[in-house]
Amino acid sequence: MSELNDYGDALTNNIATLQRLLASHQYEEALACMDERLSIITALTDLSRQQTIESTEMETLVRCQLAKEQELRNQVDTFKKEIATQLVTLSRANKAKSSYRVNRQP
Repeated sequence: MSELNDYGDALTNNIATLQRLLASHQYEEALACMDERLSIITALTDLSRQQTIESTEMETLVRCQLAKEQELRNQVDTFKKEIATQLVTLSRANKAKSSYRVNRQP
C-alpha cells in the first residue's frame, strides 16, 4: 500500500509540475516531464503485475489519476488554442510586413 501511495504521489507531483511548465510556456521541459510520467506509469504497471495489490486500492488510484489527467487535457487544449491563435496573428503580421515592403519599393 505504501508503495502504491508513493506512485500516486509521484504522479500527482508530476502533473503539478507539468501544469506549471505548460503555464510558463516551457514546452521542452514539459516534454521531459511527460517522459518521466510515462516511466512512472510503466513502473506502476510493473508493480501491479508483480505484487498482489487490492483492486480497490488500484481502482482508487486510477480514478483519481484519470480525473487529474482530464484536467491536464483540458489545460493542454487551452494552450493549443492559444498557440494556434498566436501563430495566426504572427502569420498575418508577417504577410502585412511583406506587403508593406513590396508596396514601398520604387
